[in-house]
Amino acid sequence: HEAHAKYFADFMKMREDHLRDHRLKAALWEIEADFDNIRVAWNYWINQQDAQRILGFIGALWMFFEVRGSFRPAVQFFGDAANKLTATNSDVVWARAELRARQAWFTALIGLADQGLRMAQESVNTLSQYKYQDVPVETIQCVNINAIFLNNDQVAFQATQEMLARADRSGDLWERGWALIWSAYAFVVQRQIGEATQAGQEAVAIFERLNNPFG
Repeated sequence: HEAHAKYFADFMKMREDHLRDHRLKAALWEIEADFDNIRVAWNYWINQQDAQRILGFIGALWMFFEVRGSFRPAVQFFGDAANKLTATNSDVVWARAELRARQAWFTALIGLADQGLRMAQESVNTLSQYKYQDVPVETIQCVNINAIFLNNDQVAFQATQEMLARADRSGDLWERGWALIWSAYAFVVQRQIGEATQAGQEAVAIFERLNNPFG
């Protein structure tokens, strides 16, 4: 069981990298084909309370559910996992907060943005208490989507600024592209269309450079 779980943990970590470039479509099909095995491995690491292994699944699973439009299953999937992570050491607290943030993303998409915003903000606040500079763009954007659905422009703008700052710190092109997408939206809300266009064009250029159709 452990060998099986290790294999699929490595499999998912590699697919996360593939989802960020031209291998996106193939990676999604591979996850689909092996989803039963992935779920077994996921449950194994949840039961082991192994935060590092769990974190290696999250990015690929988030995109898998997002692209498929499987919003309600995703809410349950990430929520059940978070409920089972009961250990109190810092690594597990971090992983649980990451799971709640992803749950919050999909909570917005099923029309419960009030609940999703509270959940996402609590998650980011928890993560910020440990390593503020290490909170990923993909986690902060879970605040953003709920704020946008609620027309809470102030929170959305603040989250956008945090995403841009994080992308500048990490130097990661993927994070920069995502931060720019949300930045463009914030500029549109403020009726700064020239700035929005510039941010959008830079985002498109980044994803073209990465050869990633999803971005």
